[in-house]
This record gives sequence, C-alpha cells and structure tokens, in this order.
Amino acid sequence: MDALVGSVLEGAYRITRLVGEGGMGAVYEAVQLRLNKRVAVKLMARDLAANHEALARFHREAEITSHLGHPHLVNVIDFGQAESGEPYLVMEYLEGEDLDHRLRRTGRMPIETVTHVVKQVASALGAARWVC
Repeated sequence: MDALVGSVLEGAYRITRLVGEGGMGAVYEAVQLRLNKRVAVKLMARDLAANHEALARFHREAEITSHLGHPHLVNVIDFGQAESGEPYLVMEYLEGEDLDHRLRRTGRMPIETVTHVVKQVASALGAARWVC
C-alpha cells in the first residue's frame, strides 16, 4: 500500500504517507489540494472492495460518521473511489497517538486518566447511538 504515496485521488487528494494499516485497509496522511489542507484518507483493502457486505459496511460508515458532529469523533469530509477501484473516506487529520501505542509506551494508565478516556468514549458512543 506504500505504492500510493505520491499519488493523487480523483485529482483532489495527494497521498503523502502511510499512517497505519488494519483489517479493513489503510489510513494515509494526504493533502486536500484545493485548500492545501492536511487530511486523513482511509482506503479500503482491494480484496475487501469486491466483498459486497464489507463494501456496504464501509459505505454505511461513511454515511453515518458524516452526520455526526461530536468533539470525540473524527469528522468525515468526503468519500470517493481510487482509480484502482478501492473506496476511500476523507477525514479530518488528528495529531496524536492511538491507545495501543500509548499503553505500549507508558504501561498502565492512572485511574483518573482511564476515567477521563472512558467518559469521552461513552459520550461519543452516545452520540453515535442516536444516528444509527
């Protein structure tokens, strides 16, 4: 998937680097060319794009998350399809570190920090519940 670095999706988003990979695909840092704005692009894995159920889940994620406006949820800005056929979501780019990396780096978190994180997650899930 590093082959996408340097490519431009639909003339609008230049892929600058791979941020991470998972079971559904990969997330890239990109630049929205018209506004020169840094964004994140989630590109579905090519083999999953042929799976109708996985593709429906991906489209549902785009639709639902684009309607959520919550401080603890990433904003979906756009969606499209790469020239090679994979669907993608364009989201706001967030600086930081995911929970897995944080725990590997620091070990156990203090209960106050855990409580703070759980409250944020619960608030986000509560907002998502009303849209689903």
